[in-house]
Amino acid sequence: NALSDAVMMKFTTCTNITIKNPQINGNRAAQTPATASLHGLYFDGCNHVKIEGGKIHDTRGSGVRGRNTSNMHVLNAWVYDCSERHIYCAAANTGGVTTENVCVEGCLVDVRGATTSADKDLTAISLSHNKSVIFDNVRAINNTVYHHPDNVGTATCITLAGAVNAVISGNIVINGHLALSTFKCTNVAISNNTAANFGAIGVEVAHGNIDTVVS
Repeated sequence: NALSDAVMMKFTTCTNITIKNPQINGNRAAQTPATASLHGLYFDGCNHVKIEGGKIHDTRGSGVRGRNTSNMHVLNAWVYDCSERHIYCAAANTGGVTTENVCVEGCLVDVRGATTSADKDLTAISLSHNKSVIFDNVRAINNTVYHHPDNVGTATCITLAGAVNAVISGNIVINGHLALSTFKCTNVAISNNTAANFGAIGVEVAHGNIDTVVS
């Protein structure tokens, strides 16, 4: 089974995890079936997670994925050429459970070598919820993102969805369809970002955002 050849680390309901300088090559070209998702680092229902440095690439899925994981800090990681959202932290709980304190900081995310497809979400950094839950204190700061220049599929560099008390600041984003996007967020500060060569919109503030400041 070629899927077993890929490198993946999964943590479920764990606390106080620190991973320094991970080296993960997902070898996506050799994985079958081609539609399967296999992530590099996957945290499900964890608390107090820090990923510092390292190189994660060529996964047939996300490079780093957090689900219902609070106090998560992805710092100075290099993530590139993955098949889905490269760094993806999502709140998917129901019943009013809060996911909070998620920060992606100082990372280099490069999507240019990824295989593009109209049905793949290739957002470089995605911090979002997909349920009616609280997703509080979310930050994307001082990252550098290179997206695919042909803008195929969901070509957004950094997106926040459903976040409360969020910050997008100090990022450099190049290429892609959308540079920065927020959707149904509350109390968002967007400041000191640099965007170049994007296909459509530099900063999108869409659908029900409340108290969003762009400077």
